[in-house]
Amino acid sequence: MEYRIRYQKEGLFPKNTHLFLMLDSDPKKIISKYNYLLDLMEELKITLCWLQNNKVRSFKISQSNLYWIDN
Repeated sequence: MEYRIRYQKEGLFPKNTHLFLMLDSDPKKIISKYNYLLDLMEELKITLCWLQNNKVRSFKISQSNLYWIDN
């Protein structure tokens, strides 16, 4: 988020920049203990994603944010 705010003010990032947090594995087992984190990520407009079988995946609620990646 820092980069988006900082560089948008300098005119280096477009206004509608999407944010992604890429993990190295599927967080579903861990995230079930912290469901509020999914709500937080959605509120901050950050897509939580990870690699699975060489494809980028996300939770169903935000999978559509990955439309630009050839899955």
